[in-house]
Amino acid sequence: MEQETIVQRTLYVDASPEAIWRALTEPQLAKQYMDGWQVQSEWTRLAPIQWIDAQEGLSVVKAKGTVMENLPGRRLRYTQLILDSGLPDEPASYTTIDLSVEVEKDGRTRLHLWHGDFAGLPLDVRRTREAGRSLGGNLGGLEARSGGAAEPDGRLIGSFVRLFRPCGRLGPFPAPLPHENAHQHLAGHGEDPGNGGELRFFKRNDDYSIEVVGIQGDLMTTALHGSEDALAEMAIRKLPDPRNARVLVGGLGMGFTLAAALKHVGPKGEVVVAELVPEVVKWNQGPMGERSGNPMLDPRASVRVMDVTEIIRAEKSGYDAILLDTDNGPEGLTQSANSRLYSMKGLHNAFRALRPNGVLAIWSTHPDAPFSRRLAEVGFRIDEQKVFAHRDKGTKHHLWFAQRGK
Repeated sequence: MEQETIVQRTLYVDASPEAIWRALTEPQLAKQYMDGWQVQSEWTRLAPIQWIDAQEGLSVVKAKGTVMENLPGRRLRYTQLILDSGLPDEPASYTTIDLSVEVEKDGRTRLHLWHGDFAGLPLDVRRTREAGRSLGGNLGGLEARSGGAAEPDGRLIGSFVRLFRPCGRLGPFPAPLPHENAHQHLAGHGEDPGNGGELRFFKRNDDYSIEVVGIQGDLMTTALHGSEDALAEMAIRKLPDPRNARVLVGGLGMGFTLAAALKHVGPKGEVVVAELVPEVVKWNQGPMGERSGNPMLDPRASVRVMDVTEIIRAEKSGYDAILLDTDNGPEGLTQSANSRLYSMKGLHNAFRALRPNGVLAIWSTHPDAPFSRRLAEVGFRIDEQKVFAHRDKGTKHHLWFAQRGK
């Protein structure tokens, strides 16, 4: 049964994966099934995407997002915000579209689309249902016939019209939040030593945020930390002796995962944090640290400016729990080297670094079925949960709790 706030559609096409990929990514083809909107992107990882309505000599940006993954002929995943949807331009407003392509035994190509999660957005169920109608209405039994063509033809485009007609033009919706009127100033910047990317640290009224230059929206903000709290709390509660637990946290962030871990271990517990960016540690030592309760001052906490993968490899059976909040999920959004954490080798290293009945917990913006399979192949027992980004509202994030045996 489809979740109320997620849209999933599958289309079987008599066309090659290459033809499908051209129809997905080439502007002149895409506009034939996107109400005339042209999609523009370099289609490299983290590249921006814009959907542009060009009529009567005018070009208007109707939607935007960021490429999260592009494996030509196999998988395309990106974020998207429809600009007239009435939602503020902030991370919680963006939904994710995940497309996967696979050749079937009968020679047809299966195209599967996942669009979500609309949970927590204003009128979330209504938005989801409208998206579902726009993404194909009734696709049961629909098969596009293009004679196995290597080039996209009219019948393939016709099928895409049904599958990808733009959604989001729903109204009336609440007006966008006045971000442009918020008191904001740049409080600092830093460089990610792993990939040379620039991080910017902002203060907005009473909140703080960190952005990655070139990626739309906040990477993290003190205004939204419910899922980070849940990552630590739910992982530590699964341990046989949580009061005396030794916990490793990958990524200091805004300090909320560290604060939650300290809350749920006892006086003899210990929480070690690995943070790759020195400026992030510095920002947590300043006024921003007050938002999470200044957890770095707790004597049970220690912060090491280093790659968490180095700690995991170095300490066999060293931790009761490993909490990975290093990025936006298993693909590694800001730090491509983070993908090493989530590879088979990285997961085996994490398994060895855990004590008996230890828990590996991973935070993500979205589910990832291949990653779940990798966890199971390593030998973990898996529990997946979706939790709100902020208390009982807002978008939902995806958490994995992978527990090893004795």
